[in-house]
Amino acid sequence: MTSHMLRLGRQTLVYGMSTVSVQLFGLITLPVVARVFTTSEYGVLELVTSAATVVGVFVDLGLASASQRSFYDYSDAQPEQRRRVLSTTAVVCLASAFILAGVLVVVRRPLAGYLFHAPGRGNLILIAALSLPLGWLLNFTREVMRLHFRVWQYLASSLVAGLLATAFVLVALLALHMKAAGVLWSVIVGGGVAVAYGITVVRHDVGGGFSVPELRKMLAYGLPLVPTALALWALALIDRLMLSRLSNLSQVGEYAMANRLALILTLGGTAFATAFAPFMLSLYAEDPEHEKVVRARALTAMGLAFAVVTVLVALFAREFFQVLAPKFDTAYEAVGLLCFGLATYGLSNIALGGISLARRTASLLIYSGIAAAANIGLNFLVIPAWGMLGAAVATAAAYMLLFGLYYFTAQRVYRTPYQLGRLVRLAAITAAAVSVGAIPIEPVALALVLKVAVFGLFLLSLRLTGVLEGDDLLALRTIVRTRRLPA
Repeated sequence: MTSHMLRLGRQTLVYGMSTVSVQLFGLITLPVVARVFTTSEYGVLELVTSAATVVGVFVDLGLASASQRSFYDYSDAQPEQRRRVLSTTAVVCLASAFILAGVLVVVRRPLAGYLFHAPGRGNLILIAALSLPLGWLLNFTREVMRLHFRVWQYLASSLVAGLLATAFVLVALLALHMKAAGVLWSVIVGGGVAVAYGITVVRHDVGGGFSVPELRKMLAYGLPLVPTALALWALALIDRLMLSRLSNLSQVGEYAMANRLALILTLGGTAFATAFAPFMLSLYAEDPEHEKVVRARALTAMGLAFAVVTVLVALFAREFFQVLAPKFDTAYEAVGLLCFGLATYGLSNIALGGISLARRTASLLIYSGIAAAANIGLNFLVIPAWGMLGAAVATAAAYMLLFGLYYFTAQRVYRTPYQLGRLVRLAAITAAAVSVGAIPIEPVALALVLKVAVFGLFLLSLRLTGVLEGDDLLALRTIVRTRRLPA
C-alpha cells in the first residue's frame, strides 16, 4: 500500500506542480486584474469564459474519457492499437472544434447581446471561438502525455503556457489597455506555444489510422458523458449566468473573484484526478481487488487533504482580498461554501470509480442531471434574497447531493471498502471551521490570532474524533522516512 501511495503521490505532486503553477501565475496577475477591471467588467470576462467552457463540452464529445478507457483495453505490447485509439479521437474532435468555432463566429453578435446586453462586445466571442481548436489540441497532447505517465513533459507544457500567458496579459492590461480581450488573447498566445511543444513530444504516439469500430465503442462510452458534462456545467458555471439575470454584473464579478480563490481546490482536485485515472486503470488491469483497497484509502486521504486546504483558504480569504483585491470587498463571504462544494466534487470523482470500471456511464447522466436541476432550482430560490451567497449555497448543496448519488450507485454496481463514517465526521468538523471565515472580525491582528486558533482546534478535532487515525500518521511517517533514504 505504501509503495502504491508513494507512486500515486509522486505523480500527483508533479501534476500538482503543473496546476499550482497556473494558480501562481494567476496570483501574479490578480492584483493587476483587480485594479484594472471593475466588478462588472470582471463579470463580463467570467461570462465569456463560462460560455467557452460549455461549447468545449460539445467539442470533446466525451471522447477524452472514452479514449482513456479504450487505451487501457490494450497492453504495452499493442502500441499500434493504442495509437489508433488516439488518432481516431483526434480526427473527430478537431473536426468538431472547427465546426463549433465557425458557428460561434456567425452568432457572435446576438450571443454577446444575450450574455452582456451589449452586441458590440461580439469580438470577445470571436476570440473565444478562435481558442476552441487550440484549447482542445492543448488538452489532447497533455492527455497523451498523461496516458504514457510523462509527468515532467506535462509539467513543462503547463509552465510554458502559463509563463507566456502571464507575460502577455500583463503587457495587454498595463501597456495596451486591452482588458477582457487581452486576457482572452493571452490564453491563445500561451496555449499556441504549448501546443507546438506538445505535438513534438507525442508525435510518435498518435497516427495509427482512423478506426470506425474503435469510434463506435468510444462513442458508446463517451456520448452519455456529454449531457453529463453539461449537467456538471450547470453545477459549476450556470450560477454566473443566473446571477447576471437575477442580480447584477457586479455580483457576478464578486462571485467570480471568490471562485478564483476557491480555484485552489479545483486545481488540487484536478492534479489528483489527472494522476489517479490512469493509475487506477493500470492497477485494475493488474489486480482488481487490490485496486479497490487502494482507491478506498485514496478517498479518505484526499478527503483529509481537501479539508485542510478548504479550512485554510476559507479562514483567511478576507485578509487575502484586503491585500490583493480590495475593490472586491464581499467576495470572501462565498469562499468557504465554494471551497466546501469543490472539495466534495473532487471526492465524488474518486467515489464514482466503480461506475467507470463497470462501464455504467449512462447513470452519470441521470445523477448529474438531478444535481444540476437541484442547483438551478435553489439558485432561483435564494439568489434574489442572498445574491452571490445564495449561489454559493446552491452550488455546495448540489455538489453534496451529487457525491451521495455517485457514492451509493458505485457501491451498488462495484462495491469498494470506503470509510463513509470518517468522511461524514470530517465534513461536519470542516463545515464548523469554515463558517468562521465568513465572519468579519476587526482588527486584522485579532482576526489572525483567532483564525490560527480555530485552525489548531480543527486539527485537534480530527484526531480526537478518529477522523485522523494512528495508522494514517504512521503511514505518513513511513512515507517521509522512505523519501529521506538514499537512492
